[in-house]
Amino acid sequence: MERKNPIVQIKHVSKSYRRGSQIVPVLNDITVDINEGEFLALMGPSGSGKSTLLNLIAGIDRVDSGSILVDGVEITGLVETELANWRANHVGFVFQFYNLIPVLTAFENVELPLLLTRLTRKERKKHVEIALAAVNLSHRLAHYPAQPVSYTHLRAHETVLDLVCRLLLEKKKKITNHKYKTLK
Repeated sequence: MERKNPIVQIKHVSKSYRRGSQIVPVLNDITVDINEGEFLALMGPSGSGKSTLLNLIAGIDRVDSGSILVDGVEITGLVETELANWRANHVGFVFQFYNLIPVLTAFENVELPLLLTRLTRKERKKHVEIALAAVNLSHRLAHYPAQPVSYTHLRAHETVLDLVCRLLLEKKKKITNHKYKTLK
């Protein structure tokens, strides 16, 4: 069996939070490797540290001790500005609540993060159309995330796909779909 390289390496990570004068330990000496291409589910009761671990891997929060390497970068050693740049270039987020802007169409919601780039309007349009086509939402470009009792609203699974398009466009590595051109 072929051994894959770890994309995430968590070594002896501990994290606690302060609640008033009390220190609440959440993660204690966690060590785990996550291989590239591996599908993984974090399961546990509320308060068991699932979100904390994800926030640490994404560079949203800081460890108390230990180290986290993501794609060869030790994010626990980055200063705040380096960490912000790393997140902007390597991390995409899908939140429990979709965070789509209800007054924007699917096209506009996907395009929104691209407005912060140096892409021209024409380039943004091309990227958004390719990303929406990659998840079979080309026919929904002008539809809104939530517009009850209307044929122009996005269904729940399409809203998630709209978010996936955002993630596709936020990634700096090449993204390829066999039917469409490569995004860079």
